Amino acid sequence: MQKFKKLSPHLIVILLFVGISFTYFSPVLQGKLLNMADITHHKGMSKEVTDFREATGEEALWTNSMFGGMPATQISVTYPGSFFGKIRSWYFRSFPGARAYLLIHMLGFYVFALFLRIKPIIAVLGAIAFSFSCYEIIIVQAGHMTKSIATAFMAPTLGAFIYAYRGHRIWGILFATLFMGYELNANHLQVTYYLIFLLVALGVYFLIKYIRDKNLKSFFITSGGLIAGFLFATFMNMGNVLLTSEYAKHTIRGQNDLTISADGGKIDNQTSGLDRDYITNWSYGIGESFNMLSPNVMGGGSFGIGGSQFEDVVDNSDFTLSEQKDLKG
Repeated sequence: MQKFKKLSPHLIVILLFVGISFTYFSPVLQGKLLNMADITHHKGMSKEVTDFREATGEEALWTNSMFGGMPATQISVTYPGSFFGKIRSWYFRSFPGARAYLLIHMLGFYVFALFLRIKPIIAVLGAIAFSFSCYEIIIVQAGHMTKSIATAFMAPTLGAFIYAYRGHRIWGILFATLFMGYELNANHLQVTYYLIFLLVALGVYFLIKYIRDKNLKSFFITSGGLIAGFLFATFMNMGNVLLTSEYAKHTIRGQNDLTISADGGKIDNQTSGLDRDYITNWSYGIGESFNMLSPNVMGGGSFGIGGSQFEDVVDNSDFTLSEQKDLKG
């Protein structure tokens, strides 16, 4: 009974978050779902692979549905042996539609705040603010679901990481491993790459702090545990990590085999991956950063997010199944 009293405030918060997600995306209850462009495109790109999977029970690593044929690695490959994938699939079957992504954002940030010992009421308000920030809502509407999931798990991973260094080594390492597993399972390694920058920066901060406290032994033990945990999370997702790594070498993110430009001149800006100008072409400028506060600071989109983006869907489960294939099972 005592344990239930301690957990009851958190259960109330979870119910609150569920209520918010269902209310905000209330058209889902009427059999409607967001018309997400990337999800619509994905259904066409993955149909051949999906049909083959349903007919044979095997995975096809190549599809003829895109261009003149290409690897299916980032289109639709499932990994049935993934523990994290099975739990995630169960979650999205339970909460089909966009509400699922809003909910995990709120829960993830709330867990992050609890790790930092922030008061629950502040944690709730922060979770709502984080989940409804302009960009997070926009990527859901666009259908960037792998990015949405990876972003949602950044917060609890950071929280558990900090928790481990603040005197809760075992629980911090265990939770950091768990959340990193889901982070990698989302298979949006670009977001994970950014997360690593944050973890390294925090690691440097704690290194300096532990040096000042003359407690380097504890720092190295905690760091070793976290590194081992993250390696374990990587091994649990090794299928999609290795296939993505192998595939990247044959894309524009790999080494450019061309040394002569179209006009016959020598290519001077040769790199082992994408050129800096290319990868920063869509980066936010300083002025654009104010979009985080108000969406139309730098001008609006070609159409509004609300009011016209819902369409009738015959089968609600189709969204979930398609999404799971896109997210690597």
